[in-house]
Amino acid sequence: MNATSPTPSSSPVTDETIETWLRNNPDFFLNRAELLDTLEIPHAPNGAVSLVRRQITGLRQRNQELEKKLLDLVAIARENENLATQLHEFSLNLLEADTLDDVLAVSRNQLIEAFKADFVKIGLFDDDAPDSVHAVSRDDAETLFGSLIKAKRNFCGSLADEQNQYLFGEHAGEVESVAFVPLYTTQTIGFLALGSRDIARFHQGMGTLFLGQLGELVTRAIVHRQNHPAAEPQ
Repeated sequence: MNATSPTPSSSPVTDETIETWLRNNPDFFLNRAELLDTLEIPHAPNGAVSLVRRQITGLRQRNQELEKKLLDLVAIARENENLATQLHEFSLNLLEADTLDDVLAVSRNQLIEAFKADFVKIGLFDDDAPDSVHAVSRDDAETLFGSLIKAKRNFCGSLADEQNQYLFGEHAGEVESVAFVPLYTTQTIGFLALGSRDIARFHQGMGTLFLGQLGELVTRAIVHRQNHPAAEPQ
């Protein structure tokens, strides 16, 4: 392809006309490699550099950015694989729980040991056993977490002091980040809350798919044991 004629000398040559001409003639430098080597572009603080060298530098920078993104993706994939393994083990342990208390104990221990939560609170709206250790008031919970409970929406991030106090009691001052998961079937039966001393552990940018699966497992195990309590030993 032959390059089109340059802008006539009678027309003013501006940066824009040169740029437009080069865009319309992308093969101009195809047979002029030596010209590329002579072009220099001011580049502080190292003075002028050739166009080719600047292009190479740009390519290297983009390559480094892509390499970093790839490493980030690999790290995320490994974390997801680890979470999947922990979730599988958690499921097996829940299957072996004989009573509701066992389900709650397994959940607390597994979430602390395997999922790196410093504090765990499982609250159930239990009108039949209001004095049990796991029972909480639906009204109190909805006063503090009404929008999340009603929308059945998971949350990650920092909470207000009053919310932390409700969930974690005497440890509230230690909690910097929280994952809050409503537990529900056709209606909300309670909630699961994970607290961490690390402000970055449960942040708002985290995906909530894993938390949703975790909540479903705990909910199913709780409902099953509520509906099918273990037989009393003879």
